[in-house]
Amino acid sequence: MKIFFLLATILLSLASTIAVSASRSENVNILIRKMGVEQVVKQSIAGYKAEILRQYPDITEKDLDEKYGVIFEKAGDSLIHSYEQGFDVYTDDELVRLVDFYNTEFGRWFSDKETAYNQKVQINFEQVYKQLNNDFINRTSFKNPH
Repeated sequence: MKIFFLLATILLSLASTIAVSASRSENVNILIRKMGVEQVVKQSIAGYKAEILRQYPDITEKDLDEKYGVIFEKAGDSLIHSYEQGFDVYTDDELVRLVDFYNTEFGRWFSDKETAYNQKVQINFEQVYKQLNNDFINRTSFKNPH
């Protein structure tokens, strides 16, 4: 009888852990969507592609998409995964509360503003990276062969 209770306790513990994990994963996915992470990542990848095209004028956008599209897709997935891992700083309860927040009227407003804010910051980052690349190239012996 004691073995039965021990097994039942273990099974219930495992079941609750799995349920919490699924709920946590679902909450992270909800937050990723509500925070506009995919748009930010797409914009980031587009900015990176634009910088490659600027640095290597012999490469066309078609070349980037056809020959290297898989690389950019993998990078995008990795960036999204980085955001997902960032949610590790939150407890399960905090994730639930964040989802609840984003479902309020103010939360939806904040989400819209957050997306616009992130897009603006990303554009500014692209300009900084462009200048950083220019400064690096101008100060080193690494010159673009084109």
